[in-house]
Amino acid sequence: PINFGIVTPGLYRSGYPQVHDYPFIQSLKLKTIVTLVSKEMPDGYQAFMDTNGITHRVFNMAGTKKEVISTEMMQRILDVVTDSANYPLLIHCNHGKHRTGCVVGLIRKASEWEIPAILQEYSHYASPKVRETDLEYLTKFNA
Repeated sequence: PINFGIVTPGLYRSGYPQVHDYPFIQSLKLKTIVTLVSKEMPDGYQAFMDTNGITHRVFNMAGTKKEVISTEMMQRILDVVTDSANYPLLIHCNHGKHRTGCVVGLIRKASEWEIPAILQEYSHYASPKVRETDLEYLTKFNA
């Protein structure tokens, strides 16, 4: 999938999986998929998850350029994606850039990564559309 990456062993990130991505995703033997955007799923996506015994959690996270992500929403997401009982887990939004980047950045922050390294990783995936609001959010967020 677009913007696919390994966050930690058993925790993956990407953009919204497409039909041609399913064989690769199947190879990950996922237990959980966390979708950070509420929209109509592509044809066959739910069937793919059902067939592979994947639990699907959807969080209707607002686009980060429109509003600040609430602490409550982010904490609910982090509770799911940091719980190893849900692994292997894939977290994704539309393009695997901004929403996913903010969540992964906070996972990094909780793992005591330095802020410059967190912002560099975010920028790598978000490029060329790095959002200053996201960089500020990642710098200031305290769980």
